[in-house]
Amino acid sequence: LHFQTCFLFSFPPPPPATPTEETGWLATSYDMCVDACVCLFNKADDTFGKGSLSEEMFSIFFHTVHSSYPSLSARTLSRMTSFILEDLQGKLTDSEWVSVGKALANCLRSSLVDNELKLESEEEVAGARGEGSSDETPPNPVVGVICAQQIGLLLRQVDTVPLSLYSDLLGALHDAVSVYEMLARSDGAGGGEGPHPAESGLYCRTIMVRVLLVLAKVNDDSDVQDMLMNITRNLISAYVEKDADGEPGEDQELAGLTAVVEELIQGYSGFSDELLLKNIWLLPLLSKLIQCSNKSVRVIVHQIVSRLFDGPLSELVSLSASAAK
Repeated sequence: LHFQTCFLFSFPPPPPATPTEETGWLATSYDMCVDACVCLFNKADDTFGKGSLSEEMFSIFFHTVHSSYPSLSARTLSRMTSFILEDLQGKLTDSEWVSVGKALANCLRSSLVDNELKLESEEEVAGARGEGSSDETPPNPVVGVICAQQIGLLLRQVDTVPLSLYSDLLGALHDAVSVYEMLARSDGAGGGEGPHPAESGLYCRTIMVRVLLVLAKVNDDSDVQDMLMNITRNLISAYVEKDADGEPGEDQELAGLTAVVEELIQGYSGFSDELLLKNIWLLPLLSKLIQCSNKSVRVIVHQIVSRLFDGPLSELVSLSASAAK
Protein backbone atom coordinates (compact mmCIF):
# COMPACT_ATOMS: atom_id res chain seq x y z
CA LEU A 1 0.00 0.00 0.00
CA HIS A 2 2.74 2.46 0.99
CA PHE A 3 4.90 1.65 -2.07
CA GLN A 4 2.01 1.81 -4.52
CA THR A 5 0.60 5.12 -3.28
CA CYS A 6 3.98 6.84 -2.99
CA PHE A 7 4.79 5.58 -6.52
CA LEU A 8 1.53 7.04 -7.80
CA PHE A 9 1.96 10.44 -6.12
CA SER A 10 5.57 10.79 -7.28
CA PHE A 11 4.47 11.66 -10.80
CA PRO A 12 3.10 15.00 -12.00
CA PRO A 13 -0.71 15.15 -12.20
CA PRO A 14 -2.19 14.77 -15.68
CA PRO A 15 -3.55 18.09 -16.97
CA PRO A 16 -7.37 17.92 -16.97
CA ALA A 17 -9.36 19.00 -20.03
CA THR A 18 -11.40 21.38 -17.87
CA PRO A 19 -9.69 21.97 -14.50
CA THR A 20 -12.75 22.29 -12.31
CA GLU A 21 -13.32 21.03 -8.78
CA GLU A 22 -15.50 18.18 -10.07
CA THR A 23 -13.46 17.01 -13.07
CA GLY A 24 -9.89 17.94 -12.09
CA TRP A 25 -7.33 15.23 -11.39
CA LEU A 26 -7.58 15.79 -7.63
CA ALA A 27 -11.24 14.79 -7.64
CA THR A 28 -10.97 12.00 -10.22
CA SER A 29 -7.63 10.48 -9.15
CA TYR A 30 -6.30 11.66 -5.81
CA ASP A 31 -9.55 11.70 -3.84
CA MET A 32 -10.59 8.31 -5.22
CA CYS A 33 -7.20 6.83 -4.31
CA VAL A 34 -7.33 8.23 -0.78
CA ASP A 35 -10.93 7.01 -0.40
CA ALA A 36 -9.78 3.52 -1.38
CA CYS A 37 -6.89 3.66 1.09
CA VAL A 38 -9.21 4.77 3.88
CA CYS A 39 -11.56 1.89 3.02
CA LEU A 40 -8.64 -0.56 3.24
CA PHE A 41 -7.62 1.05 6.52
CA ASN A 42 -11.08 0.52 8.03
CA LYS A 43 -11.23 -3.08 6.74
CA ALA A 44 -7.80 -3.78 8.26
CA ASP A 45 -8.98 -2.35 11.57
CA ASP A 46 -11.95 -4.72 11.56
CA THR A 47 -9.81 -7.72 10.61
CA PHE A 48 -6.47 -7.21 12.32
CA GLY A 49 -7.19 -4.70 15.06
CA LYS A 50 -7.11 -0.95 15.50
CA GLY A 51 -4.27 0.95 13.89
CA SER A 52 -3.04 -1.89 11.67
CA LEU A 53 -2.39 0.47 8.74
CA SER A 54 -2.03 3.78 10.60
CA GLU A 55 1.63 4.14 9.73
CA GLU A 56 0.95 3.53 6.05
CA MET A 57 -1.94 6.00 5.94
CA PHE A 58 0.06 8.77 7.55
CA SER A 59 2.99 8.01 5.24
CA ILE A 60 0.71 8.78 2.31
CA PHE A 61 -0.34 12.11 3.80
CA PHE A 62 3.18 13.08 4.87
CA HIS A 63 4.52 12.25 1.42
CA THR A 64 2.00 14.35 -0.47
CA VAL A 65 1.69 17.29 1.93
CA HIS A 66 5.15 18.47 0.83
CA SER A 67 4.34 18.11 -2.86
CA SER A 68 5.72 20.66 -5.31
CA TYR A 69 2.12 21.05 -6.53
CA PRO A 70 0.29 23.51 -4.23
CA SER A 71 -3.14 22.10 -5.10
CA LEU A 72 -2.04 18.63 -3.98
CA SER A 73 -0.54 19.95 -0.75
CA ALA A 74 -3.71 21.88 0.03
CA ARG A 75 -6.00 18.92 -0.65
CA THR A 76 -3.77 16.62 1.44
CA LEU A 77 -3.99 18.96 4.42
CA SER A 78 -7.79 18.85 4.25
CA ARG A 79 -7.93 15.06 3.76
CA MET A 80 -5.51 14.41 6.63
CA THR A 81 -7.57 16.53 9.01
CA SER A 82 -10.74 14.75 7.88
CA PHE A 83 -9.06 11.38 8.42
CA ILE A 84 -7.99 12.33 11.96
CA LEU A 85 -11.32 13.85 12.99
CA GLU A 86 -13.79 11.51 11.27
CA ASP A 87 -12.09 8.14 10.77
CA LEU A 88 -9.84 8.11 13.84
CA GLN A 89 -12.13 10.25 16.01
CA GLY A 90 -9.04 12.06 17.24
CA LYS A 91 -7.65 8.90 18.85
CA LEU A 92 -4.00 8.97 17.86
CA THR A 93 -1.01 7.62 19.73
CA ASP A 94 1.49 10.10 21.17
CA SER A 95 4.01 9.24 18.45
CA GLU A 96 1.39 9.78 15.74
CA TRP A 97 0.50 13.17 17.19
CA VAL A 98 4.18 14.12 17.20
CA SER A 99 4.49 13.12 13.54
CA VAL A 100 1.34 15.02 12.58
CA GLY A 101 2.53 18.08 14.47
CA LYS A 102 5.92 18.05 12.74
CA ALA A 103 4.31 17.64 9.32
CA LEU A 104 1.94 20.58 9.88
CA ALA A 105 4.61 22.84 11.39
CA ASN A 106 7.05 22.09 8.56
CA CYS A 107 4.36 22.60 5.93
CA LEU A 108 3.43 25.99 7.39
CA ARG A 109 7.03 27.14 7.64
CA SER A 110 7.82 25.89 4.11
CA SER A 111 5.01 28.04 2.73
CA LEU A 112 6.11 31.28 4.33
CA VAL A 113 8.47 32.99 1.90
CA ASP A 114 7.16 33.93 -1.52
CA ASN A 115 9.88 33.99 -4.15
CA GLU A 116 8.69 37.43 -5.28
CA LEU A 117 9.17 38.92 -1.82
CA LYS A 118 12.85 38.85 -0.96
CA LEU A 119 14.06 39.01 2.62
CA GLU A 120 17.35 40.60 3.61
CA SER A 121 19.55 37.50 3.61
CA GLU A 122 19.65 33.78 2.93
CA GLU A 123 19.93 33.17 6.68
CA GLU A 124 16.69 35.11 7.22
CA VAL A 125 14.90 32.97 4.63
CA ALA A 126 16.19 29.77 6.23
CA GLY A 127 15.12 30.97 9.67
CA ALA A 128 11.68 31.89 8.39
CA ARG A 129 11.07 28.49 6.84
CA GLY A 130 12.46 26.61 9.83
CA GLU A 131 14.31 23.35 10.20
CA GLY A 132 12.89 20.32 8.49
CA SER A 133 11.27 22.16 5.61
CA SER A 134 12.24 20.90 2.20
CA ASP A 135 14.04 23.17 -0.24
CA GLU A 136 12.18 21.31 -2.99
CA THR A 137 8.84 22.49 -1.64
CA PRO A 138 8.16 25.92 -3.19
CA PRO A 139 6.76 28.60 -0.88
CA ASN A 140 3.06 29.16 -1.47
CA PRO A 141 0.91 31.61 0.52
CA VAL A 142 -2.34 29.73 -0.19
CA VAL A 143 -0.94 26.48 1.19
CA GLY A 144 0.23 28.38 4.27
CA VAL A 145 -3.24 29.77 5.00
CA ILE A 146 -4.89 26.37 4.48
CA CYS A 147 -2.30 24.76 6.75
CA ALA A 148 -3.04 27.34 9.45
CA GLN A 149 -6.76 26.63 9.02
CA GLN A 150 -6.26 22.88 9.51
CA ILE A 151 -4.08 23.47 12.58
CA GLY A 152 -6.90 25.51 14.07
CA LEU A 153 -9.48 22.81 13.31
CA LEU A 154 -7.41 20.09 14.97
CA LEU A 155 -6.43 22.05 18.06
CA ARG A 156 -9.98 23.31 18.69
CA GLN A 157 -11.95 20.14 18.00
CA VAL A 158 -9.80 17.34 19.40
CA ASP A 159 -9.45 17.01 23.16
CA THR A 160 -6.79 14.28 22.94
CA VAL A 161 -4.07 16.53 21.50
CA PRO A 162 -0.96 16.49 23.77
CA LEU A 163 -0.14 19.83 25.38
CA SER A 164 3.32 19.80 23.81
CA LEU A 165 1.69 19.79 20.36
CA TYR A 166 -0.20 22.98 21.20
CA SER A 167 3.10 24.62 22.06
CA ASP A 168 4.80 23.46 18.85
CA LEU A 169 1.97 24.40 16.47
CA LEU A 170 1.20 27.71 18.15
CA GLY A 171 4.92 28.42 17.90
CA ALA A 172 4.77 27.73 14.16
CA LEU A 173 1.77 30.07 13.85
CA HIS A 174 3.67 32.75 15.78
CA ASP A 175 6.62 32.38 13.40
CA ALA A 176 4.23 32.67 10.48
CA VAL A 177 2.75 35.90 11.88
CA SER A 178 6.24 37.40 12.25
CA VAL A 179 7.16 36.56 8.65
CA TYR A 180 3.82 37.64 7.17
CA GLU A 181 4.01 41.01 8.92
CA MET A 182 7.61 41.45 7.78
CA LEU A 183 6.57 40.66 4.20
CA ALA A 184 3.62 43.06 4.48
CA ARG A 185 6.07 45.89 5.15
CA SER A 186 8.21 45.05 2.10
CA ASP A 187 7.97 46.94 -1.19
CA GLY A 188 6.60 43.97 -3.16
CA ALA A 189 3.90 43.00 -0.66
CA GLY A 190 0.69 41.83 -2.27
CA GLY A 191 2.14 41.65 -5.75
CA GLY A 192 1.93 37.87 -6.15
CA GLU A 193 -0.85 35.32 -6.15
CA GLY A 194 -2.78 34.44 -3.03
CA PRO A 195 -3.80 36.51 -0.02
CA HIS A 196 -1.90 39.62 1.02
CA PRO A 197 0.71 38.86 3.73
CA ALA A 198 -1.07 41.22 6.15
CA GLU A 199 -4.32 39.25 5.72
CA SER A 200 -2.48 35.96 6.27
CA GLY A 201 -0.89 37.33 9.43
CA LEU A 202 -4.26 38.44 10.81
CA TYR A 203 -5.76 35.05 9.99
CA CYS A 204 -2.99 33.25 11.88
CA ARG A 205 -3.46 35.58 14.86
CA THR A 206 -7.19 34.85 14.85
CA ILE A 207 -6.56 31.10 14.90
CA MET A 208 -4.10 31.45 17.77
CA VAL A 209 -6.61 33.47 19.79
CA ARG A 210 -9.48 31.03 19.23
CA VAL A 211 -7.35 27.99 20.04
CA LEU A 212 -6.00 29.47 23.26
CA LEU A 213 -9.37 30.72 24.49
CA VAL A 214 -10.74 27.18 24.14
CA LEU A 215 -7.66 25.63 25.73
CA ALA A 216 -7.63 28.04 28.68
CA LYS A 217 -11.19 27.07 29.65
CA VAL A 218 -10.40 23.35 29.88
CA ASN A 219 -6.79 23.37 31.06
CA ASP A 220 -5.29 25.60 33.75
CA ASP A 221 -1.78 24.15 33.43
CA SER A 222 1.02 26.68 34.00
CA ASP A 223 2.30 26.06 30.47
CA VAL A 224 -1.12 27.04 29.10
CA GLN A 225 -1.03 30.21 31.20
CA ASP A 226 2.40 31.05 29.79
CA MET A 227 1.24 30.54 26.20
CA LEU A 228 -1.87 32.63 26.82
CA MET A 229 0.15 35.43 28.43
CA ASN A 230 2.82 35.53 25.70
CA ILE A 231 0.35 35.55 22.81
CA THR A 232 -1.84 38.16 24.55
CA ARG A 233 1.17 40.40 25.23
CA ASN A 234 2.39 40.10 21.65
CA LEU A 235 -1.03 40.85 20.17
CA ILE A 236 -1.78 43.82 22.45
CA SER A 237 1.67 45.32 21.87
CA ALA A 238 1.24 45.02 18.09
CA TYR A 239 -2.23 46.58 18.32
CA VAL A 240 -1.17 49.49 20.53
CA GLU A 241 1.71 50.29 18.19
CA LYS A 242 -0.51 50.09 15.11
CA ASP A 243 -3.27 52.09 16.79
CA ALA A 244 -0.84 54.90 17.61
CA ASP A 245 0.36 55.15 14.00
CA GLY A 246 -2.78 54.30 12.03
CA GLU A 247 -5.88 56.26 11.09
CA PRO A 248 -9.08 54.70 12.52
CA GLY A 249 -11.60 54.01 9.76
CA GLU A 250 -8.98 54.26 7.01
CA ASP A 251 -6.30 51.73 7.93
CA GLN A 252 -7.60 48.28 6.91
CA GLU A 253 -4.82 46.45 8.72
CA LEU A 254 -5.66 48.33 11.92
CA ALA A 255 -9.33 47.43 11.48
CA GLY A 256 -8.42 43.75 11.13
CA LEU A 257 -6.12 43.83 14.14
CA THR A 258 -8.82 45.59 16.16
CA ALA A 259 -11.26 42.78 15.36
CA VAL A 260 -8.76 40.16 16.58
CA VAL A 261 -8.07 42.09 19.81
CA GLU A 262 -11.79 42.55 20.40
CA GLU A 263 -12.38 38.82 19.96
CA LEU A 264 -9.59 38.07 22.44
CA ILE A 265 -10.78 40.35 25.22
CA GLN A 266 -14.41 39.39 24.57
CA GLY A 267 -13.27 35.82 25.18
CA TYR A 268 -11.65 36.87 28.44
CA SER A 269 -14.88 38.54 29.52
CA GLY A 270 -16.56 35.15 29.22
CA PHE A 271 -14.17 33.55 31.71
CA SER A 272 -15.46 32.64 35.16
CA ASP A 273 -14.30 34.78 38.11
CA GLU A 274 -12.05 31.94 39.22
CA LEU A 275 -10.42 31.64 35.81
CA LEU A 276 -9.96 35.41 35.53
CA LEU A 277 -8.23 35.43 38.91
CA LYS A 278 -5.83 32.73 37.72
CA ASN A 279 -4.99 35.03 34.82
CA ILE A 280 -4.40 38.08 36.99
CA TRP A 281 -1.40 38.98 34.80
CA LEU A 282 -4.04 40.21 32.36
CA LEU A 283 -4.62 43.46 34.28
CA PRO A 284 -1.40 45.30 33.34
CA LEU A 285 -1.81 44.19 29.72
CA LEU A 286 -5.39 45.42 29.56
CA SER A 287 -4.33 48.76 31.00
CA LYS A 288 -2.47 49.42 27.74
CA LEU A 289 -5.82 49.38 25.91
CA ILE A 290 -7.59 51.96 28.07
CA GLN A 291 -6.63 54.84 25.80
CA CYS A 292 -6.95 53.06 22.43
CA SER A 293 -9.03 54.67 19.69
CA ASN A 294 -11.70 51.95 19.50
CA LYS A 295 -14.65 52.47 21.84
CA SER A 296 -15.78 48.82 21.80
CA VAL A 297 -12.36 47.66 22.98
CA ARG A 298 -12.32 50.28 25.76
CA VAL A 299 -15.80 49.26 26.95
CA ILE A 300 -14.89 45.56 27.17
CA VAL A 301 -11.66 46.37 29.02
CA HIS A 302 -13.61 48.52 31.50
CA GLN A 303 -16.10 45.69 32.07
CA ILE A 304 -13.36 43.13 32.78
CA VAL A 305 -11.43 45.43 35.12
CA SER A 306 -14.58 46.49 36.99
CA ARG A 307 -15.67 42.88 37.34
CA LEU A 308 -12.31 41.89 38.78
CA PHE A 309 -12.24 44.66 41.37
CA ASP A 310 -15.92 44.27 42.26
CA GLY A 311 -15.59 40.50 42.58
CA PRO A 312 -12.46 38.33 42.99
CA LEU A 313 -10.15 41.21 43.92
CA SER A 314 -12.53 43.12 46.19
CA GLU A 315 -11.62 41.07 49.25
CA LEU A 316 -7.91 41.43 48.56
CA VAL A 317 -8.29 45.19 48.15
CA SER A 318 -10.16 45.39 51.47
CA LEU A 319 -7.49 43.36 53.25
CA SER A 320 -4.76 45.55 51.81
CA ALA A 321 -6.57 48.70 52.92
CA SER A 322 -7.00 47.30 56.44
CA ALA A 323 -3.34 46.35 56.64
CA ALA A 324 -2.32 49.87 55.53
CA LYS A 325 -4.27 51.39 58.44
